[in-house]
Amino acid sequence: MSKRSKRQDLPSDITPEPKVGVLRVVATPIGNLSDVSTRMREALEKADLILAEDTRRTLALLNALHLSGKRVERCDAHVERNLAPRWLDQLREGAQLSLVSDAGTPGISDPGSFLVREALRSGIRVEPIPGPSAVAAFASVAGFADETAFGFLGFFPRSDRDRQEMMSSLVSHLGPCRVWIFFESPERVVNALQFLAGSLPEGAEVRVVKELTKVHERIFSGSGVEVADQVKNEVDQEGARGEWCLALQVPRFERERAEDVSSASIEKMLNWRDILDAFEDSGLRDSDLAKRVSRAFGIERRVVYEEIQLRSQRQSQKNGGGELKES
Repeated sequence: MSKRSKRQDLPSDITPEPKVGVLRVVATPIGNLSDVSTRMREALEKADLILAEDTRRTLALLNALHLSGKRVERCDAHVERNLAPRWLDQLREGAQLSLVSDAGTPGISDPGSFLVREALRSGIRVEPIPGPSAVAAFASVAGFADETAFGFLGFFPRSDRDRQEMMSSLVSHLGPCRVWIFFESPERVVNALQFLAGSLPEGAEVRVVKELTKVHERIFSGSGVEVADQVKNEVDQEGARGEWCLALQVPRFERERAEDVSSASIEKMLNWRDILDAFEDSGLRDSDLAKRVSRAFGIERRVVYEEIQLRSQRQSQKNGGGELKES
């Protein structure tokens, strides 16, 4: 008679708990391998599949971490939407997936947001593995005094029209945010800063960082004109290379008494900000425009409204040849 097996079968009314899939959004070093965290390493090590913006870069990182034999698939803007259903099915079946970008935190001007959103909608567990972020790292060394809010706007606009519209929006922004951060390519950084040098209002400050966390990291600081000159000199000497981030602080104007603000100073402000040009085709009424400018720059609304009316009358005279009437 054979020996009875020591293994006991589970009762028929008990079934193993199903595996629970998880999508981990994993921050990876921007440029310094010493920024690898224990949680980041564990997330990559336990992953059944790693979704990478660039498989070559991620394989180089895995080799540096001595994590061989991992499955890595491409997940960039060209394939993310098409392949997301397949990855979601794997997650529903209990797979553990780790999402990484080339560097920093996925979903911050990098692919991954669509997959994360669809996973959340499907009730799949999404777990952040925090770590390096170019935006947070740059904000921490920008040194903009007394600012608790900042905005990240991705890559700096390419066309002059988009740049002008963006600047008009930032300058007339009524919220608490006065600090704005952008990414920029090495080929366009000089041109972008030269645009800012000619567009930023007096008192604005600019910070630029090259190769954040890397060996050749450099931070440039000053007015728009000063930083544009510094960066142009850097590019002329070192070539158009590296990763670049830009930050600018739009000044906050103190509220002034209306009688202390001359018509000439209001005229200069409106020209300076290109407010009227920016809102020329917006359909805004003069009263609404005056309200926005008043709130943004701390000027009494009546004074701004009268100046807008005067400018409109001058424009009408120029276009139609009529006489400027006294109001």
